Amino acid sequence: MLERDPRLLNEKPPYRLNYFIHYLVLYGDVRKLSDYVLRSYQFQFQLKNADDKTPLALAQEQRLDELVEEIQSLIPSDDRESATMNDEREDDRSVFVDSPPTIDNRKSSVPTTVQRVTPQLLKNLTCMLTKQIFVDPVKASDGKTYERNAIIGWLRENRVSPQTGEFIDDILVDDIPTKNLIIQLRQQNLLP
Repeated sequence: MLERDPRLLNEKPPYRLNYFIHYLVLYGDVRKLSDYVLRSYQFQFQLKNADDKTPLALAQEQRLDELVEEIQSLIPSDDRESATMNDEREDDRSVFVDSPPTIDNRKSSVPTTVQRVTPQLLKNLTCMLTKQIFVDPVKASDGKTYERNAIIGWLRENRVSPQTGEFIDDILVDDIPTKNLIIQLRQQNLLP
């Protein structure tokens, strides 16, 4: 199948948590990885799974030293350095803990206005089904936010979450905080 359409190598169905490369890291054999690296189409090693981990970070987390070496040999050196630096930055952020609010820092701990839209914020304001910024955001029973019309259409055909793959019902709740944030960002001309 990959030989017929090599683009599938770096594709992920919306209801799956991992790309093909992540499954190879989790369940595969290191000797098989090079079998899947096709001459005309290569793995994109910067792809992140639902847990925001690259294949290299996943292999390092699983302590698969042989696979780490194999992946590092397949990643161009520039990409490898940036992937390692990104993983280290994410590790640093995960251990950072804010101090509890006091009278002095309570006011400054929450910004009153957003000055720029980060890629992560834009990702959180974009429906994974429509790939568009939300107009009418709703939360489904899987806890994820979707565009109302898109998730209703999805639920007509499927009974599982497009993001987690778990069973969901058709109860939708307006995501007012997300909608208000989008309105605020548009008023500040930070979103189209």
